[in-house]
Amino acid sequence: MVSDVLCGTYMGVLAQLAPIASIGFLLSELAYIYSFIIIAAAIVSWLPVSPFHPIVKFLRSATEPVLRPLRRLIPPERTGNLDISPVIALFLIQLAIRLLQG
Repeated sequence: MVSDVLCGTYMGVLAQLAPIASIGFLLSELAYIYSFIIIAAAIVSWLPVSPFHPIVKFLRSATEPVLRPLRRLIPPERTGNLDISPVIALFLIQLAIRLLQG
């Protein structure tokens, strides 16, 4: 009898946490997809592609809001003209995903 009450309480708490867990799962999946966008933008930056191509425009507009502040924090001039902002962004995204997944 007592175990039924405790089990019911436990299931009630889990039912209340389910929307939070699904939001965390959704955010971690979006962060995972965004990491691929950052990788694609880094690869495209090494290729001789027109900056006016729609895909290049999308990649730049999607990643610059995150990468620009990181570039200000650690300018490429301080790292031998190597832009490490995508690496830092990927590290922070992976850290956020791990925190969201628990």
